[in-house]
Formats: sequence, structure tokens, C-alpha cells
Amino acid sequence: LKTPPQGLATAASAAMAPSELPSEPEVGICEFLSPEVPGFSGRFKDRWNDFHVHEVDASGTVLHLSELITPGAVAAELKHAAEERREARSGLGPTFAFEEAAEA
Repeated sequence: LKTPPQGLATAASAAMAPSELPSEPEVGICEFLSPEVPGFSGRFKDRWNDFHVHEVDASGTVLHLSELITPGAVAAELKHAAEERREARSGLGPTFAFEEAAEA
């Protein structure tokens, strides 16, 4: 097997055979800071657990993820909030008009 090109690692690359990975020029890398330094190959942060972190607040308490918010959950919450606003406005009656915001 051919070793993966140096400097390339993505979540998608984990599922690709090393011979299928694009080369640096193919992804727009055409210069290096120190071209005289030999490179290396391997995987670098290409799995989800490579990005697992523990947040620590100012007092040193480790914070833990207690809820996973997905894009679908955010969209559902936004839709629900919009429906509540529509219901509230319809309850005000057809003659209600919003006042202009006062300038500070």
C-alpha cells in the first residue's frame, strides 16, 4: 500500500484507502514553509474521538456535555417558537398594530 500524502487528514480520509487520498497539489497546497525539511505520513485527527475535549470553567470545574443538540433539534425548536409567535399575534386581534420602537 502507498502511504498517505503528508499533511492530509480528514474524517473522509479515514474511510479511503491510502492510494485514493488526494495529493497536496490536488487540494491546492503548492508551497511549504520549510521545503527542505522532510515530511512524514500518517493520520492526524481524523476520527471523532480525536476531537473529544473537556471544557474547564474559571474555577477549575470540568464541564460535561449533558445534551446533544443536533441541527434537526435546532430547526424543530425554531419552528416551534415561530408557531408560538404566530399564535400570540393572532390572539391580539386584527386591529392590533405594533408600535414603532422608541429611539434611545
